[in-house]
Amino acid sequence: MTAIDAWLPWIYQYGVGGVLAAATIAAALKFGALDTERKADKRLLTCLAAGYFSFCAIHAVWIFGVYP
Repeated sequence: MTAIDAWLPWIYQYGVGGVLAAATIAAALKFGALDTERKADKRLLTCLAAGYFSFCAIHAVWIFGVYP
């Protein structure tokens, strides 16, 4: 397995998954399921973004560690 073979699933997972997650959050904001004026909803959005980028970064570090 080459390095590109390891990175392609990462690109797909966080690229396509990120677009779908962003679209879902945008729809929730548009239809009023989330309100950025509420403290709890702001915290939820922050946690969702932090979790997404944390998993993305940890996965990238792991792939880079295995295939430098």
